[in-house]
Amino acid sequence: EFKASNEEVMSINEELQSTNEELETSKEELQSLNEELSTVNLQLGSKIEELEVKHADLENLISVTDVASLCLGTDLQIRWFTPATQKLIRVRASDIGRPLQHLQNDFINDNLLEQCERVLKHLIPVDNEVDCTDGRAFIRRIVPYRTDDHRIGGVVITMVDITSRRQRENALQASEDKLRELTKNLESQVQERTELLEVLQHVTRIANEAISIDVAMSSSLAKISEFKGWCVGHVWRLSANHSTTTPQMESSGIWHIDERVKRSYDNHPSLHGPNDNGQSTTNGQSATNGKSTEALVEFQKLTAQIRLSSGEGLIGRVMQTGQPEWINDIRDPSVDFRRSVAGLELRAAIAFPITISGEVVAVMEFFADKEIAPQEQFLNIVPDIGIQLGHVIGRNRLQTIVASIAEAEQRRIGRELHDGIAQQLTGGALIAQSLRQSLPIELTTQIDSARQLVEILDQAHEDVRTLSSGLLPDPINASDLIPSLRGLAAATTERFHLRCEVNDGELDESQLTNDATANLIFQIAREALHNAVKHAQADRVKIRLSLDDYFKLVVHDNGKGFDTGLHHPKSNGLRIMRYRAESVGGDLQIESSTHSGTHILLKIPKRNC
Repeated sequence: EFKASNEEVMSINEELQSTNEELETSKEELQSLNEELSTVNLQLGSKIEELEVKHADLENLISVTDVASLCLGTDLQIRWFTPATQKLIRVRASDIGRPLQHLQNDFINDNLLEQCERVLKHLIPVDNEVDCTDGRAFIRRIVPYRTDDHRIGGVVITMVDITSRRQRENALQASEDKLRELTKNLESQVQERTELLEVLQHVTRIANEAISIDVAMSSSLAKISEFKGWCVGHVWRLSANHSTTTPQMESSGIWHIDERVKRSYDNHPSLHGPNDNGQSTTNGQSATNGKSTEALVEFQKLTAQIRLSSGEGLIGRVMQTGQPEWINDIRDPSVDFRRSVAGLELRAAIAFPITISGEVVAVMEFFADKEIAPQEQFLNIVPDIGIQLGHVIGRNRLQTIVASIAEAEQRRIGRELHDGIAQQLTGGALIAQSLRQSLPIELTTQIDSARQLVEILDQAHEDVRTLSSGLLPDPINASDLIPSLRGLAAATTERFHLRCEVNDGELDESQLTNDATANLIFQIAREALHNAVKHAQADRVKIRLSLDDYFKLVVHDNGKGFDTGLHHPKSNGLRIMRYRAESVGGDLQIESSTHSGTHILLKIPKRNC
């Protein structure tokens, strides 16, 4: 019995030893798990700090925008509101959770509660203009509040102050009423005023809709030239090479010459040289047409060579004073006018500034082939034209800044991927490789899992490296544009197994010397090719380059296309492509259909290349 008991005790002792070993193994696993949890906890703490910073940023953004916003639950109880809401609705922080109907507001004919219920019922946003008892006016928009799982969680109300716009509209309406009263006795003046307003409205519309500075200026030149016989128009701009202390104006290369003036030059013998017989040529002869064309071209060439400082000549005086100036007859010896206009049958001239917040950034000049007396109404309206056209230049500057910020952010993300995540993946792969090598050979399942982990980490590192290299592009020089595009096409073909072709047979590379423009062209081409691969699912992409009066880049794919008429909220790439094109005075046109793929055309004026 003692022997049997001893054997049982020994068996129990062995079991206890085995259990002890298992406990020690479990302890080690728990310690490892505890370390992992500590690491995760640190990461979560970092993320919480980032979320707190983002939350503070959002709160500051909401405060700065000063837009009244109110969120209600499905029971129309208050969930949250912005500080600006308190100027319209008697709401405090302690009112969170209270029904909306318990609170007073400043709206006249208040139907806010009824509209909120209708939006909740039909899920159709409601927009309307509402007035307040103190004379303020707002655009009130009520939309359904959708949660992350796409359920309706209530409504969101935003109220944008349009009091100043309403006052301007009322002032404009009052001005129009007064104008209608004057039409009874001043029909001719009203007609002239109407024409001026049409010019201003046209310029304003062009300033708001034009996709580039060149389009806006060219269209405005043509429209203003139609008014009162101005037949030659030209735009001066600030020279990019001037110092901040001595700004200068130079020709922008944007002209408008009326066809009537060209025909009059063709028929005017004073502008034509002698023929082979020593006699003056007459209208209808080819030599006559050539001479008139040469006179106009020479005038434009001489103007392009001029740099005018502040106070120098007509353009310099407008630049210095910021006020329009009218010359009734430029042939008058007392008039200080540039010599390049001599030899052309031009008489009157006017120049007025294009301004941004009072700063003269460009000057428009017009000539007439007859004397025109100064017109007060026209002089009164040209400052407004200059301000509207200044908006185009200002918007172009902002777009350039936006594109630069986007590119800087892209580079920052690329650096973080390369210096941070890529290094961590490399370290993880080395640790996994070391773990695989340290495992006993009999643990085949664990060894295989470790091997797969190493492969996954290596592939992730390769993907991150490829992504970071795309986010950190090297600058492209003008001479490297064609080789870089061909290299991009070859890399795309090899990686994504599609056919990518580059056709540059129509491009004279000697005329493309601007490195910044070349770098921008490459970036747009790369973005278009990326879209064709990622979104269009194309198997063939053609890239064609040409240069005549415009540099043209065409990227065409045979993918599934998309509806260009729809709003694409995630299409940041398309917006950045447009910003980049407009930053050098270019135009980006996109055509797409489900049958013929996507066709992207970039046009940049030759002078900008």
